[in-house]
Amino acid sequence: MGVKSLLKTLNFFQFFIWGTWLVTLATYFFSLGWQPEQFGYIYSTIGLSAIGFPSLFGFLCDRYLNTTTVFRVLHLTAGIIMLLVPLLDNPLSFFWILLIYMILYMATLPMLISYSYQLLNENSISVKVNYPKIRVWGTFGFICALWIISLTGNEASVNQFYYSAIASFLLFGISFLMPSIKVHKPATGKNWVQVLGFDVLRLINNKKLIPFYLLAFFFGVALIVANGYTDAFIHQISSSINNNSILVEYPAILVSVSQISELLFLIVMPYFLLRYSNQRLFVFGFIAWISKFLFLYLASIYFELSFVILSSISYGLAFDFFIVPGSLYLDENTPTETRAGAQGLLVMLVNGFGSLSGSFFSGILITSYFSLNNIINWSQVWFFFSGLISIVLLVYFLFKIFLHKKAT
Repeated sequence: MGVKSLLKTLNFFQFFIWGTWLVTLATYFFSLGWQPEQFGYIYSTIGLSAIGFPSLFGFLCDRYLNTTTVFRVLHLTAGIIMLLVPLLDNPLSFFWILLIYMILYMATLPMLISYSYQLLNENSISVKVNYPKIRVWGTFGFICALWIISLTGNEASVNQFYYSAIASFLLFGISFLMPSIKVHKPATGKNWVQVLGFDVLRLINNKKLIPFYLLAFFFGVALIVANGYTDAFIHQISSSINNNSILVEYPAILVSVSQISELLFLIVMPYFLLRYSNQRLFVFGFIAWISKFLFLYLASIYFELSFVILSSISYGLAFDFFIVPGSLYLDENTPTETRAGAQGLLVMLVNGFGSLSGSFFSGILITSYFSLNNIINWSQVWFFFSGLISIVLLVYFLFKIFLHKKAT
């Protein structure tokens, strides 16, 4: 199997695993009668698992261990643990098992990114031109998982977790085809702060990167809210939507329009990367986040399917115009020996601190301020987050102006 074909296959199953349950977890959770605040705690496992652990595994793969072996073992173990999830019957045990699973799975995300970059470079294949075309297969895998879960009627079923486990075992088998890449031996000893990846936080002192890290954090907040609640929102308003489309009957398929949009934007991403700066793409992405939440707000008021579809299209633009340029931006602005760790830092900010804050506080906010008698006021939820991202974008511009004036 060629290098690009192998990386496409790895990306497909990497995100198929996550797509089986990430979007539909809230629907399953609420079907058990559990509360939004409890869901916020459980969804926070995504954020907790992204703090320290991806950088730890990235450091080990950068310096000492065989990346392919670590990647393989993590997916095998994660698949076994996922088989335990259907057996859980209370939020507390659900939290701990999912946390252990996410620590293992989350570590493989930056690992695969770093591995892809290095393997492409070692084979003299342009990363900037070819990686977006490879990464698009991850989105395709996510879409396939959503469609399978929805069409088989498993959006509120434990079967979604079995699908995830099976995909993990398949990826474990495919990983034996991965060729080894060079290991960079450390020049000096490392302390635990460095091993856990917190030493890469020193990059925050780089004034050029401060606005990027601000956006990365709130990108994580927006992402976890969008992924965590959209499917549950569509389930609750589906009977009121002014359209009898098959999309309404299968909410996860409707949500998958987000990933289809993501896939299409990934296909044309090389065009934008070659013509626009990373900073400009960041701004495009955050404007799309504002649009997404505003469209969901309008859908919660007017119950029009078109608004839900427009929100999903906005998601694709918002996701791609930050993740791909952001990952490349870090890779281009960090030393070779810390690039895997830097990718771990991006995951830590987006899926770690940002995701943790978004899931934790969104659960509290929805339960305390946007719910009455266990009924969520979705219009307030979506309007609040559209306003939050608008403020973040304004602060970003003010920050850029301040740094520019200080430099001159």
